[in-house]
Amino acid sequence: MKWIKRIAVAAVALLLVATLASWWLLGTAPGLRFALARAQSLSGGTLQVQQAQGRLAGPLQLSGVRYDDGHGTVVDLATVRLDLRFWSLLGKRVHLTALDVDGARRGGVARRQHR
Repeated sequence: MKWIKRIAVAAVALLLVATLASWWLLGTAPGLRFALARAQSLSGGTLQVQQAQGRLAGPLQLSGVRYDDGHGTVVDLATVRLDLRFWSLLGKRVHLTALDVDGARRGGVARRQHR
């Protein structure tokens, strides 16, 4: 019977740690910066964000956003402000309640036309 209690206590402790970690990641500014750092790292430099404010669960503001895939697609955004319903992502949907983009610029390499 002791082992059942130990398993129950361990399960509750694990659930508490997961809840606190999720709250930190989704609901705090350091969580947003951590997630962006991971995204930039995983993109191999394709995505760059100079500054981030807010929470991952929204609202948030990103400044100095640059996407460059290395194959001619370059997008620069001075400022992006958005608010989303984060939990809709679990249903594979993005529900934005607000989106404001300033200073959008798309660039790329001119492609040579073949004759």
